Amino acid sequence: MKFQYLLLMLMVFAVACEPLEDIQNELDNSYTGPVNEALEYDLVYADYKNISERVVADATTEEEAQMGAKIQEDTLLFADVTEYYIARVIEDKVQYGGYAVGSMMKVNYRLADNTGAFLEDTYSYYLKNTLNSWAFRPDAGYEYDFEDGTDYEVVDQNGWGIYNVGGSTDREWAYRSYGGNRYAQISAYGGEGSGYEAWMVSPELDLDNIYTAKNIKFESAQAYDNGATLKVYVLDNHDPKEAKVMVELEDVIIASSSDNNYTMIPSGDIDISEFSGKVFIGFLYTAEGDTQTTTYQVDNFVFDYEIEK
Repeated sequence: MKFQYLLLMLMVFAVACEPLEDIQNELDNSYTGPVNEALEYDLVYADYKNISERVVADATTEEEAQMGAKIQEDTLLFADVTEYYIARVIEDKVQYGGYAVGSMMKVNYRLADNTGAFLEDTYSYYLKNTLNSWAFRPDAGYEYDFEDGTDYEVVDQNGWGIYNVGGSTDREWAYRSYGGNRYAQISAYGGEGSGYEAWMVSPELDLDNIYTAKNIKFESAQAYDNGATLKVYVLDNHDPKEAKVMVELEDVIIASSSDNNYTMIPSGDIDISEFSGKVFIGFLYTAEGDTQTTTYQVDNFVFDYEIEK
């Protein structure tokens, strides 16, 4: 009889747990706390000591124990221990429950390689809140240097795409290289058409799930300028013909006739924080093919980074 009673109670408890779990999941999913709040933290001596003690406790060899002890002695971290132990220390300080899934934290610390050689006085490590923990994210943002392309092939890989919306379609953005550096290039020179509107569009950029800042930057070069233009836009669709949002970015430095031919010019830091959701960055080359044939090049596109001060 007692056994049957206990079995009945266990069954009731098991059934009751499911609604509780559903309620908890619903609360987690509906939480609208400070996603992407600018959380930043510098490790202090107590943190190095904490990590040192954890590494020593977890050590399985004398070498690992010595490494752990050195963390506290020199107040620095070794590359091999950053991913796991920083996240655990941060969880003790900043409980993930106070922040919505997707929140970001930047942690700064002193870094050495595994031989103990000092590397950087301030190195940054990015964490993302994944509901149950702060998880390691190795790099901030997105970068593309066009190096994995093949010369003369169009720029249509890794999420990039090209679109010709003008009357002429025989000139497209393509990979080119010179002096060991590869980039995207377009020119109406030698084209058979009379008018070009050629787009090169970036992969999707999620402005609601960033880690550092809503900024982009790139480099551009020009050659033999005779009136063709290069402009940069924020789009809400990868295909410009389907875009309902198409906003030109005005505070952008584009290479011009005052610059030397084929000299890469930094665009400057471009703030796109006024936008939200998923967007694309479009580079629009416009030329009258018979009279405007300026060559343009684009390289080193970067999204979601912190502006150096």
